[in-house]
Amino acid sequence: MKYLFFYLSLLIVTPLLKPQENNKWINFLTSNDIQCSVKEDSILWVGTTGGLIKYNYLTGTYLIFDKIDSGLPHHNIKSIVIDSMGNKWLGSWGGGVIKYNNEIWEVFNQENSEISNDFIEAVTIDNSGNLWIAPNYMGITKFDGVNWISYNDSSVLGSSDVSYLNVDKSGQLWVATRSGGVTRYDGVNWQTYAPYNSQVPGYNIKTIFVDDSNYVWVGTTTGGMAKFDGNDWIVYTDGGFITHVTAITRDASGIMWIGTKNYGVFKYDFLTWTSFFNSPIPSKKINSIITIDGSKKWIGSEKGIATYDDINWTVIRFQNLHLLSNEIINLESDNIGNTYLATDFAFPIVIKFYQNQFEEINAYTLNPFELEIDGENNIWIANLGTGSGKYDGFEWTYYNKYNSGLTNEYVLCIYPDGDSLVWFGTYGGLFKFNGNSWLNYSTMNSPLVSDNVSAIVRDKNGVLWIGQIPKTIGGMDGGIFRIDGNEWTWFNYYNSSLSSNRVINLKVDNDNNVWVVTQPCPTGFEDLGGGITCIKNNGSWTVYDTTNSQLETNWVTDLAIDNEKNVYVSTKPIWRGPINTSEYYGGGIYIIKDSIVQLINTRNSSLTDNHVNAVSVDIFNNKWFGTRNGISVYNENGIVTGMDGGTVLNENIEYQLLQNYPNPFNPITKITYQLSKQGKVSLKVYDILGREVATLVDELKDVGAYEVYFNASSIASGVYFYMLQVNDFRNTKKMILLK
Repeated sequence: MKYLFFYLSLLIVTPLLKPQENNKWINFLTSNDIQCSVKEDSILWVGTTGGLIKYNYLTGTYLIFDKIDSGLPHHNIKSIVIDSMGNKWLGSWGGGVIKYNNEIWEVFNQENSEISNDFIEAVTIDNSGNLWIAPNYMGITKFDGVNWISYNDSSVLGSSDVSYLNVDKSGQLWVATRSGGVTRYDGVNWQTYAPYNSQVPGYNIKTIFVDDSNYVWVGTTTGGMAKFDGNDWIVYTDGGFITHVTAITRDASGIMWIGTKNYGVFKYDFLTWTSFFNSPIPSKKINSIITIDGSKKWIGSEKGIATYDDINWTVIRFQNLHLLSNEIINLESDNIGNTYLATDFAFPIVIKFYQNQFEEINAYTLNPFELEIDGENNIWIANLGTGSGKYDGFEWTYYNKYNSGLTNEYVLCIYPDGDSLVWFGTYGGLFKFNGNSWLNYSTMNSPLVSDNVSAIVRDKNGVLWIGQIPKTIGGMDGGIFRIDGNEWTWFNYYNSSLSSNRVINLKVDNDNNVWVVTQPCPTGFEDLGGGITCIKNNGSWTVYDTTNSQLETNWVTDLAIDNEKNVYVSTKPIWRGPINTSEYYGGGIYIIKDSIVQLINTRNSSLTDNHVNAVSVDIFNNKWFGTRNGISVYNENGIVTGMDGGTVLNENIEYQLLQNYPNPFNPITKITYQLSKQGKVSLKVYDILGREVATLVDELKDVGAYEVYFNASSIASGVYFYMLQVNDFRNTKKMILLK
């Protein structure tokens, strides 16, 4: 089989990074997490977690629409349908339904329409032009342009938890659910097909496809794929191997193409199953497959698009700022202007942001749960299940139960205290490391009431504060300990003003006030407490929660304090009541300034998502928010540094060589360099023994930023070096080829 790799040049009509609101906001997102796609003439409309893409597949040019440069209320686009007038209807996860045509954007949400919530699973158009909408957990809603009609009866739909919508060629609506099978609606009658009354091989239906013969195909999460011919269901599972089906299409030759969650793409010609597990599709998780011109397959994965014409593969990656995932779980900034971030467990990596670029510094070896930076700018990583790691800018040092005194590898937090001690909070208690020896404090040898240590900080008087989470639902343990020398003092929900026994973070401000981040503590019947507690240096306590402040949720995730003593509290949305009868609410960023609480969310700002996992303040007083849908940077006085520089890297440096991306790579990677002066450029690749492998550039270059692609398909896996030489300037960086 012949593989032809083609990587798009960065021909962007609209820049992805662009400050708005007087330079107060900048967002960083990847637009390669593909969720849906639909064809309109020569245009492919692509919905991603990083915005809407208008891609001309004939010219290879594209536009990226997001909150900064369009009328989109949210970046996360889960579903797209085009009506007979050419209007694009977008279902977004957090922004409601958006109608777009000819630069006109119209938003329908729970504030201005009868949509029950703004988290939209799917949209479709029936033969009468009615728009059908599936709000999360709230059944379906029909909109005829004037009236809204909701259907939320589980006995009719099979389940109100709807995952996908489609309309067959007879005009019948098909509704996929996550727990009730699939339901057909002909305008009068509802008919549900599930394992209890048909051959449908599962209750959880992920996708629906209607072919030219009006056969309805459904993909399930546990039982493979099934076809309905109008009377019977026929199941296809490749001997049971294909189970979690996420996308289905049929080409002009009648061949079925099936996308799965973990195993990539399969082809089925009704005789043989062919797996494309080892193809160059950017990810094994497939969210969308469509055919163009009858035969060319466009496969959308969570890391980009691959096209296949039955001979050649083409990989398309949109401008993505070197982010592999839009879900950021942790952020920390050092004392020299760099910011570090950890992505979610689907792409467990650590990334450094500096000089307007993202550089991956972790080669998939850890599962980062928390980041901390010590006084020497070493990066410390807490990992759930694999111990800890320290990165000194050149290499990693790992600490686990085999090479250290860290006997429990489920590390919840790390705290370098500035006195050459590093403290580790684990499910096995508290560990102290002085660089040579380890000491463990647990419920067996100390006053700790729980071995689940979740937060550590030392105040300006040298007092150590330890946060814990309860061991059991409804447990009386947890809370915080104040350790002053040999004196341990336990504060909890019942003996103090602490807002919850579930403590997840501790911070100390410049006035030596201790800020305690808590979350509601499950009791088995209700969630108890949560919010923020401030233990002031004068001994008084102040609580900020939903009962006494502007906080709409007590589910707090992180806290940071800026140079002006303002406190930034990150939260996540929750349900307002029981599932099936309510909607998401809350979330976003709360600013506590002079005891006044102010809310920043997706409705009133450029924040990328209301589910905010982490917040950090850098040395320029820029606030970094890591969300489930990208990174937002905010400064009420205007962003400091040149983060809006687009392709301009650093005008104050004559010559600059950046880290290749991706790294590790297979087999193609991009190398970027910048010239602020004209010069004779040499860019070469060497192996670990210093032998020249390739010459990528050897010519006179003008001022500018340049990108070069290195194809390593002909060389073996291993460590390589690339060196840029311009006049008297030389710089070398390491890259890793993994095949």
